Amino acid sequence: MWIAFASFYEEGGSLDDARTIFEKATKVNYKNVNDLATLWCEYAEMELRHNNYQRALDIMARATTPPRNPNVNFRDEVCFIKFIKHDKSFTNPFFFFS
Repeated sequence: MWIAFASFYEEGGSLDDARTIFEKATKVNYKNVNDLATLWCEYAEMELRHNNYQRALDIMARATTPPRNPNVNFRDEVCFIKFIKHDKSFTNPFFFFS
């Protein structure tokens, strides 16, 4: 749904609005980590379609940054999803700033 919504704006020539949609979508708590990974890939691919190579690289760097919590096995989808649902301060598993 988020990807289709962002694509609507992209096809209409409004990249800033498409980016806004993608950014909001990265903050949603997904039931499946693969859904979030797909979203990040589509976001980066949108930037590539518009020759924004540095933005695409920055997006993928954010998408592949593991959680800071050492107790979470981010390769174990079940464990990771349980952590997301129970940690009230956790908004996005791949979006962290120092």
